[in-house]
Amino acid sequence: MKAGLNSLIDSQLIELIHSGNREAFGELYHRYYKKVYHRCLSFTKDPDEAFDLAQEALMKAFDKLYTFRGDSAFSTWLYTITTRHCLAVGKRKTRRTL
Repeated sequence: MKAGLNSLIDSQLIELIHSGNREAFGELYHRYYKKVYHRCLSFTKDPDEAFDLAQEALMKAFDKLYTFRGDSAFSTWLYTITTRHCLAVGKRKTRRTL
């Protein structure tokens, strides 16, 4: 089944994830990791920090996957979570340096 997962659309992968399919989770992760990483890199300009932020944002999104209603594209929902996560971390860092 793994070979066929890359041909599924996001909503189908999400349904599989909800039914406990861990391979679908991996497919969704690999499908979006680079884009999430580059989004984080645009905030930090530091590859190591962007790596950490991307991992955190993806884990946060996948932990909250049950809240995804499908009103927008999964990618839009994921990038919103990523952006908010990067902004929140940046805000916390700014407070610490003041």
